[in-house]
Amino acid sequence: MKLKILFIEIFNNYYYKNNVEQKQEKQKMSIEVVFIPEKKREDNVALKVEKLVEDRNRIISKRFNMKEEDLKVNLHSSNTSIKLKLDPNGDALGLFAGYVEGKHEIEIINPAGMGPVFGENLDREISKLVDFGLTKFYLCLKYYFEPQQFRTYYKYLSEAIAQVSSDTFKLDSAKFDIKTFSSEKRYSKEKEVNMVFYIMYTKSGLDFIYENIETMMKDCDIKKSIFTIYQKSFNDFVEQVQREVIEEAKKLQKVFRPGRR
Repeated sequence: MKLKILFIEIFNNYYYKNNVEQKQEKQKMSIEVVFIPEKKREDNVALKVEKLVEDRNRIISKRFNMKEEDLKVNLHSSNTSIKLKLDPNGDALGLFAGYVEGKHEIEIINPAGMGPVFGENLDREISKLVDFGLTKFYLCLKYYFEPQQFRTYYKYLSEAIAQVSSDTFKLDSAKFDIKTFSSEKRYSKEKEVNMVFYIMYTKSGLDFIYENIETMMKDCDIKKSIFTIYQKSFNDFVEQVQREVIEEAKKLQKVFRPGRR
């Protein structure tokens, strides 16, 4: 009897292990690297980009609690080519990377010709571009897959999320807007989003932003989201940090002030 039970357990374990391995093999994501134009194709570049995208795809899909998706990566020989590929809803990171809403593909500049631009930081910068494109892709897939669902607010919000996720967010620019902020002045939605993201990112970090993406997407109004998350008005939220930024600037002035003669 004991031998029979042991045999059943061994058989079940073997069957389960093989089933899991087969499922994992079936679930392996397909990453297709396409060169634009095709005559610029280099197999070694294709393999390197494919491996990079596979690794980043795994990490970024987990940020959104989503399964990895099949993906096409278009490698462009010029930023003009990327610009032409983007429709009016497309966003581009300095025109070195972009994403067109509703598609299972991202647009990236071909690394082969970017050595003079990025120098010894080439691999790191290409990784940032990939992260930017993948973040936009999963945001679109999770929150507004149909192109007609796209709104201008989502453009600014998704751009900010993709930038903080790829370490390309313009912190100095947003910090300057906070330093010179006035409640009597009217700001564009893009600037409002960027000021909020500067504060959220520097004060609470990337994980906190991801915890609140759904709220910001649902509200479709960054001022409303600030009240939901922090129980503060937009003006109070920004002005509190503004005082800190101004005080920090004053301290730096004292440190670097030339000595009197």
